[in-house]
Amino acid sequence: MIPEGVTDGVPKDIYDQYRAGRDSACVDLMVATKRHGKPAVLLSKRKTSVCYGGKWWMYGGALQSYASIEAFIAERVRRECGVDITGRCKKALVGVYRTASSDHIGSTLQPCYAAWVDENELASILTDDAHDVLRIFTPSDIDALPENETHWYPMRVARKVLASM
Repeated sequence: MIPEGVTDGVPKDIYDQYRAGRDSACVDLMVATKRHGKPAVLLSKRKTSVCYGGKWWMYGGALQSYASIEAFIAERVRRECGVDITGRCKKALVGVYRTASSDHIGSTLQPCYAAWVDENELASILTDDAHDVLRIFTPSDIDALPENETHWYPMRVARKVLASM
């Protein structure tokens, strides 16, 4: 367990100084499913106290040095929403994106994957300490979201994954 105030094994003040103007790496995964027979994705609404608070997002986060991308994604999705995607995200790269936020010092490169999960497996989805609500969205549900609850990155990925189904 990494102590609070330490990022990737480095004290926060040193990490922030190093990160100024540099890219970090996050890896995300869009959980794809069906809802009443229609293509759908699973998104979570971020708590207001975290980065991109109040926005609908996918699962993932900062990738520590030398971590396995597949193992990281599987563990993060299991921890954040209780879904086991082990072995389902191989060769499912959706794209590599670059995001920046006023909450962060530098920008973030974000490889994003997709994994198929049967809708019956989502019956017991759960929230974690960074997310308030989890919900399954069809394309029309995504289109109906208020602009202040969306961010271009997860919405672009959601639409791309939905279109591929």
